[in-house]
Amino acid sequence: MRTKKILLPAVALIVAAGVILWAVRQPTPSAPDAASASPVTPPQATPHSQTAEPATAAAPVPSASAHDGENHNPPAAVVAASPTPAPEAKTAADDVFDQSVNLLVSPQASFLQKQAVWGQLRNAGQIGRVIAALEERQQADPTSAEIPAQLGMAYLMNISTTSDVREQGIGGMKADMSFDAALKLDPTNWEAGFLKASALSHWPDSMNMGPQVIQRFSTLIQQQEAQPPRPEFVQSYVLLGDQYQKTGQPDEARQVWNRGLNLFPTSQTLSQRLNPAP
Repeated sequence: MRTKKILLPAVALIVAAGVILWAVRQPTPSAPDAASASPVTPPQATPHSQTAEPATAAAPVPSASAHDGENHNPPAAVVAASPTPAPEAKTAADDVFDQSVNLLVSPQASFLQKQAVWGQLRNAGQIGRVIAALEERQQADPTSAEIPAQLGMAYLMNISTTSDVREQGIGGMKADMSFDAALKLDPTNWEAGFLKASALSHWPDSMNMGPQVIQRFSTLIQQQEAQPPRPEFVQSYVLLGDQYQKTGQPDEARQVWNRGLNLFPTSQTLSQRLNPAP
C-alpha cells in the first residue's frame, strides 16, 4: 500500500512533466537552436572572454644542504613535503554551464528563456549535472524559492528519461517535495504552483483531487491577473477549464476558457476548447 501511495503521485508528476516538456519543445523566437548549441548557451548570456586563471604553481620543495653536520639525511619535514595538486582549471564549457544554471534560478529570467535553456540542457544530456548543481546551491542558499522550483523541474525531466518504476517513484516524490519547498518560501512562485497543480490534475479519479486542483489553479489565476500578462499564463486557464470539464461542470469550463481568451486572444488552444472540431 505504501508503494502504491508513492507511485501514484510519481506517475502523476511524470504526466505533468509532459505538459512542460511539450512546451519546452515548442520553438520560440527567443530560443536558440538547441540541436546546434554546443556547449549549452543560455539566451542573452555572454560567455566570459577568458577561462579561469591557471592555477598557481606549487612552491618548490627546498633541498637539503650539502653540508648539514653529521646528519646527511634531509629534515623529516622536507621528506614529507610534496607539491600541492593544482585545482582543475574551468573550461569554457564549464563557464557556460554555470551561466545556464544562473539563468534558470534568476528571478529576472523569463519563462521562455528558461524553456530554451532546459531544452538545450536536456538535448546535451546534462540534466543529472544540473540536479547536482542545484542541490549544491540549495544547501548554500536555503532561502531561495527559485532553486527548489527549478530543482523540481530537473527531477521531472530526469524521471522522464528512465523506465525504471522505482527510480521514477523516487524522482517524482523528490520533485513534489521540491515544489512544496518552493511554495513554502514563495507562495506566488508560478512554475512551482503550476507544476504542482498540473500533477494533481492527473491523479486517478479515485483519489478525489478535483477540488484541490480547482482551488490551486484558481489561486494561480488570481495571482497571474495581478501581474502583467505573460505567455505561459495561458496554460492555467486551459487546465482549469479542463478540470471543470472533467468533473462535469461544462459551464464553468467555458467561463474559464473565455476568461483566458479575453486575455490571450491569439491562443489556438483556448479557441479549440471553445469551438472543438466536429
